[in-house]
Amino acid sequence: MMKQVTDEELEDSVVRMCAPTLLGVKPANMFTFAGRFSDDEVQAPSANAFEDARVWCRAAGCEEPFNQACADGCAGSWSQPRAADGEHGYVDQPCPCTITEQRREELGLLVSGLDRELGPYGVRVRVIAWRAFGAIVLAYRPNLLVSHLRDARTAAVLASLGYPVLNSALTAGMRETFLDALLAHLARRFAAEKLPHEIGFFLGYPYEDVEGFVRHRGRKFRFCGCWKVYGDPRAAAKLFARYRRCTRRCVRLRRSGSTAVDIAAGCRYRGRGGA
Repeated sequence: MMKQVTDEELEDSVVRMCAPTLLGVKPANMFTFAGRFSDDEVQAPSANAFEDARVWCRAAGCEEPFNQACADGCAGSWSQPRAADGEHGYVDQPCPCTITEQRREELGLLVSGLDRELGPYGVRVRVIAWRAFGAIVLAYRPNLLVSHLRDARTAAVLASLGYPVLNSALTAGMRETFLDALLAHLARRFAAEKLPHEIGFFLGYPYEDVEGFVRHRGRKFRFCGCWKVYGDPRAAAKLFARYRRCTRRCVRLRRSGSTAVDIAAGCRYRGRGGA
C-alpha cells in the first residue's frame, strides 16, 4: 500500500531542516520532502510489461508491486490478481498517476495547515516544486526575506530573470503580496529548471556568494559549509556555526515534545527585529 504522508513527518522535517528560520536568524530554509510527487521523469509502462509496472509502482511509493498494468497503460486504475483463493479475475487499483496526484494533494493540505499555524508567528511554509524524488518545501520569514531581497544588486539580478521589481514604498501588507508574486515566479523557474541559481538569494545567501557561484560555476570558492563561500570565510564560518546551534536546539525541543509552532512562538524575533 502507499505510505501515507503525515503531519508529524512534515513537522519533523521543518524543525530539523528549517531551524534557523524558525528561530529568526535566517530569512528562509528549503528542504526536500522525500517521496514521488511527479511522474515527469518516468515513462508510462506498456500494457503487458509486468516488470515495468512493478518498477513504476515502487517509484510511486507503494510497498507492494502490481502484477499487471491496466489495458491502456494509464487510465486511472491498475489490474491486480485477486487473493490466492482460486477466484478468477482482477481487481482495480489506482494507477501511479492517480497515486502521485493524491500524494501531492495530501502533502499540499498538510503544508497549508502548517502555514496557517505558523503564520501568526512570522513564518510561512509553501511547496515550491514537485519532483519525482520529492517535494521542494520553502519555510521563510516574509519580513526578513523582503529585507534581504531589497539589496540593489540582488534586485537587479532578479529583475533580469523576469522577477517583479520591489518598490520600497510598499506598505507592510503589500510587501507580503509582492513577495507572493516573487515566489510564484520562483516556482515557475523551478518548473523550467532543476535548480535555479537565484534560489540562493531567497535562502538568505550573501550576494557575493551567489554571484561568485554563478561566475565561477561552483569552483574557486574560499570556504564550503552550508553553501560555497566566495566572500568572507571567517564571517561565514561563524554564521554556519550559529545555524548548527539553531538546529541542535530545535531538535532537542522537538524531542522533548515541542511543536514547530511552539518553537516559532518562543522566538524573540516575532517578525519585527533581530534574533
